[in-house]
Amino acid sequence: MNDAVNNDVREINETYINDFNRIAKSVSVRCEITGEHPSPGEMETQIALRASIMKIASLRRELTSIRAVVTYFLEEEIWPEGIEDRDWIMTADMEIVGQLHSGLVRTAKEFVTLGHDVSHKLVERAMQMNFPGSEEDAARALSGMSPERSRRKARDKKYMQPITDRDFMELELQLSDHPHQNALKTLRMKRTDSKALLRIFMRSIRLTGMRPIEVFTCRILVGDENAEYTPEMIEEIKRAPYRMALKGILMPIDALDPQPWGSMAAMVRNATNITGVPPILMIEAAKTTNANPDLLRPFRAQILTGIEDDDLEVLCLAAHLHHFKMDKKKYSNLITTMTRNLTASAELALPQRKDTLNLYSFRHDFATRARRMLQVWEVAALMGHTARASTYAYGKRNTRKKSGSGGGWMPLNDCEFAEAIREKWGAAPEGAPDVDARQELAAALGLDLPDLTPFPKID
Repeated sequence: MNDAVNNDVREINETYINDFNRIAKSVSVRCEITGEHPSPGEMETQIALRASIMKIASLRRELTSIRAVVTYFLEEEIWPEGIEDRDWIMTADMEIVGQLHSGLVRTAKEFVTLGHDVSHKLVERAMQMNFPGSEEDAARALSGMSPERSRRKARDKKYMQPITDRDFMELELQLSDHPHQNALKTLRMKRTDSKALLRIFMRSIRLTGMRPIEVFTCRILVGDENAEYTPEMIEEIKRAPYRMALKGILMPIDALDPQPWGSMAAMVRNATNITGVPPILMIEAAKTTNANPDLLRPFRAQILTGIEDDDLEVLCLAAHLHHFKMDKKKYSNLITTMTRNLTASAELALPQRKDTLNLYSFRHDFATRARRMLQVWEVAALMGHTARASTYAYGKRNTRKKSGSGGGWMPLNDCEFAEAIREKWGAAPEGAPDVDARQELAAALGLDLPDLTPFPKID
C-alpha cells in the first residue's frame, strides 16, 4: 500500500477526528508520565510509539487520519470542528504544525522502525522514574494503547520464563571476551567496555535483585579490623544491619588496605575472619514514595553470608562504581547500551527463549526465586518494594527447584526492616524519602552520595 501523503485537503469525517483526539490524549498521558511538555510535534513520537505495538493496518489508518487533520489545519488555518480543546493543540501555530506535517511524510514501515528505538528509550526512562508496572505495561501506557488493541500481551510475572543457571552460563560465555575488570578500567575513557559492565550488572542484579540504577551507587560494608566486636554486637549487626550502620561501627570496603596478592573478595573475607562481621551490601533505594512513610528508608541492607568468592568479587566491583563521577544522562545511556548488548547476546546464546531479556529480567527472576524461598515481607525487604502488590505479583510457577539447593544462594534480609513491613504494610498515605536519615548514614560511613533523581530528558 502506498503511504505517500496527499497534500490535498481531505474530507474530515468522524473517524479522522476521533483518531486525532485519541492520539492527542495519549500524548498528554505520556508527557505526564515522563515529565515532558506536550506539543503538536510530540504526536510524531506518539505515532512511532504506537507503531511499535499496533497492527500495520491500524497504523496506516491512524496515519491517514492525522495527515488529513493536519493538512486541513494548514489549508484552513483552523482545526476542524470536533478537535478537543487542549491548550497545546489550540495554541499551535502554522510553523509547528508544518513541522509535524513534514514528519508525517514517513511511511508506516518507517514509523515501525523508528518506533522500536523510541519505545526502548522512553520505556527505560519510565522504569527509571519508578513506573508502577512491567516494561510491557509502561510501553502500553506511553503509547496510549489498550491491551485489546496491542499486538503483544503483558507478561504476567507469575508465568515469566525463568533464567536458569545454564541460561546465565550461556550468556556469560557469549560475553567472556570482556573481563569484568575492564568495566572499571574503561569507565573514565571515551569508550567504555559496556559488555564488561553488562557482565557486572547481570550477575549483581541476579544475585541481589537490585534495580539497574541502584547498582551504580551500592556499597559493601565490613567490620573495622581495628575495632572489637562482641558476639552480641555481631548478632545485632546481622539482625539490624541498617540501624547498626547508622552507628558508624562498620566501614566501606573502599577503606580497606589493598593487598597486592589478593582480590577484593579476599580482602573482604579477611576482614570478616578478623572481625566476625559478615559483609553487608547497602543499596540506595531508587524508589521515592512508599505506602508507609515510616517504613521508607534511603537504604536497604542485604547480608552476604555464604556467598561464593567469584560472586563476591563481582559485587565488590559493583560497589566501586560510585567512584566514577558521571552525570545523569551517562547513567541512562550506559543502561540503554547494556540493554541492547544483552538483547543481542541473548539472541545468539539463547535462541530458544521466547521472551526478550533486559536488565530488569534478572531482578524479576530474583524476585520469583525469593518468593519460593522466603516470606513475602522478607522478599519486599530485599527488593525495596514500596507496594504489597509488587511483591505478590511474583509467583512460584515456572521456576525449577534444584535438588538440595532451595533455589540457589540468596542474601539474608534486614530482619528488623522485614518485621516492620510485616506489621505495618498497607497504610494508605504516600511519603517521601527521609533525606535526614540518608545524610546521617552518609556521615556515619563517610560516603559521597550523588543525587540520582530526577532523571534527564532522553533525546
